[in-house]
Amino acid sequence: MRLDHFTELRFMLGSAESGDRESDGEGKSDLTAWLTSVKPRLPRLLQRVWPADLVGAVLIVAFAWSAFTAGAITYLAMVASNPLQRVLIGFTLPIIVIALAGILYPTKLWTLISNGALWLLLLVTDPTGPNHAPWIDATAVGEVAISSVAVLLDLARNRQTKQLLVGRSRATVNQLGWDLFSLSTAPPVTDESVDGVVVYKALKVGEIERHFDQVTSASIQGQMQHAFKMSGSGSSIHDVPLRALFGDTRSFYEFNGSGISDVQLGLSGSSRDDLTGDAFVAVFEQRLPDGTIDTIRAIVPSEGQVRSYVGQLLNAWQTQLGLNTDSEQMLRKYSGTIYQGIASDSSYVGDRLTSILRMPQQEQPTVMVIGEAIGPHAVLAGAIRFGPSGPLYQLFPVALIHALSALIAGRPLPKPPSGLPPTTPAPAETSEAVGIASAILESASQNGHQGRLSISTLGGLRLVDGSGDLTSALLDRKVLAFLWLYLFARGLRSGQDSVTRASLADELSPGLDAATQRSRLRGRLSELRNQLPAGLGRRVIVAGDRIRLDLTDCDVDAEQFLESARSYSTSKGVLSTEQLASLESLVAQSQSSFLTEWDEIEQHVNAGRGGAGEVVANLRHSIESARSILLRSLGEGYLAHANAERAVNALEQALELSPDDESAARSLVAACLQSGRLVRAEQLRKEFSLA
Repeated sequence: MRLDHFTELRFMLGSAESGDRESDGEGKSDLTAWLTSVKPRLPRLLQRVWPADLVGAVLIVAFAWSAFTAGAITYLAMVASNPLQRVLIGFTLPIIVIALAGILYPTKLWTLISNGALWLLLLVTDPTGPNHAPWIDATAVGEVAISSVAVLLDLARNRQTKQLLVGRSRATVNQLGWDLFSLSTAPPVTDESVDGVVVYKALKVGEIERHFDQVTSASIQGQMQHAFKMSGSGSSIHDVPLRALFGDTRSFYEFNGSGISDVQLGLSGSSRDDLTGDAFVAVFEQRLPDGTIDTIRAIVPSEGQVRSYVGQLLNAWQTQLGLNTDSEQMLRKYSGTIYQGIASDSSYVGDRLTSILRMPQQEQPTVMVIGEAIGPHAVLAGAIRFGPSGPLYQLFPVALIHALSALIAGRPLPKPPSGLPPTTPAPAETSEAVGIASAILESASQNGHQGRLSISTLGGLRLVDGSGDLTSALLDRKVLAFLWLYLFARGLRSGQDSVTRASLADELSPGLDAATQRSRLRGRLSELRNQLPAGLGRRVIVAGDRIRLDLTDCDVDAEQFLESARSYSTSKGVLSTEQLASLESLVAQSQSSFLTEWDEIEQHVNAGRGGAGEVVANLRHSIESARSILLRSLGEGYLAHANAERAVNALEQALELSPDDESAARSLVAACLQSGRLVRAEQLRKEFSLA
């Protein structure tokens, strides 16, 4: 049989089962149309067995002829005088049953195989000998041939269907790979074009409430003591009577034991704010067409919370796909890069909104908020723009969540290029970022070691490293000093904190269009590298779209001051003479302000229109709070050393800095009583309701 005939019969057999494949050639289309048109006019019972096309009709006729022939053989065997002929009944009765079932299910493998097998068995065994009618052999050969061809063609069709499904599965996995690769290299930007988002324009900032993620650390310490005492006795009896039963010697033993266990455990823990995890809730005012004022509440999670949400979404998707499936392995390949590529400007936007609230009402810029509506007057903020043409700051990745939700539901992203996606995800960098990174990003290991830098910030800025004093080299360049000190303040406030390129560009040039801002920032970053001393410029690290200042091997007086305040905060006056002297020195050092040069530099660069001043203000507030703690600890130390006069002076300053510090008030009451200031002590008791 030629291959083209084999293929044609294969499709013909498939059409008999599905009834929806078009026939072609030799009038088969006309016959199929006639069979289809006749079927609705037949009784319901005949509709069940009526063929849909020529192939179905041929198979039904074959099964009908099989049943008729087997019935005829059965009848002839029953009326025959030769008993040997009656053996055929054992073959023909099963053939009749299978043939009748085949009329109802002509293309099922179990009817085709059973019918062909029974006729083949009848033909091979030849139970009546060679003298029976030749038409029986002809029928058997025909039924075996038709059944065999039908089964082979059905198996070939199933194999082709399986290959088609495998090909479609590979195409689906390939599509998924390209979609995930696209999300890992260029995360979608949340803007006005995202489907389903709401856009609020020309909003005024009403209020802002900031929150920080909490980091909790705890430890369990304990010991276990166990004592066990054991005592016993033994005895033996020799020459026992009835030795045959008990033996010559009998021994008796008795032991007693007792024990005591003692377990002592102690649990200690502490919670602190993670200043890199900055979330906030902001209320904006919107003027309606009728002149009334409406409010919109914008909710902004921290970057850590956003990553946690996306991570949970990806993990749930992996579980849904099944362990080690092709799709799950493809998702596993790119999920880490997608997770790490999530960035949020929530910290910077929070600083910027806080600084706007300090501006005069008429100078405050309008704000545009884009996000996912979570109520008639609340929105999950996905992006924020300051002014009519400022850059768009990304907050919650609404566009990314929409893209992942589409992939989970089986809806692909725009058509990817042909071929397989790359094995290793590409880093998420724009072409602009690559150029800047190659010029600026240099590891300290390239020079073997980066020199230690001493940074004094209290009472005036001073930068000193192994090459000498670098202060004037920075302060003489106002714009570069602004960028460097802003990155320094962010790093000092939040450890490895970084800022996006768009945020830093807007700080440098507020009010300009985004393209001009990026161009100016690109030039200034190059100047940081090439025109500042290496000990300052090479600490500016550009990684993708994030920029930060490397404070490794830096001695910062403000950082040491804050750490000392944390150490002395729990002293409760228990200080040695040396510790008291050290604390006096720290308090004297804290009289000076943090970064006194900053205000002039900020006014020169952006006139205080950005959020950088808020970062410095936060640090100044932290230092003032630390100074209050040190003054309180110093006063308690003086009080413990019976120096009430000096204790009163220190505690009064502490209470002036922190008017609600009840602990300082109690210590001040005690110091006033010891120094004879009874009126002041009574005043403090009434003010703080002290017993």
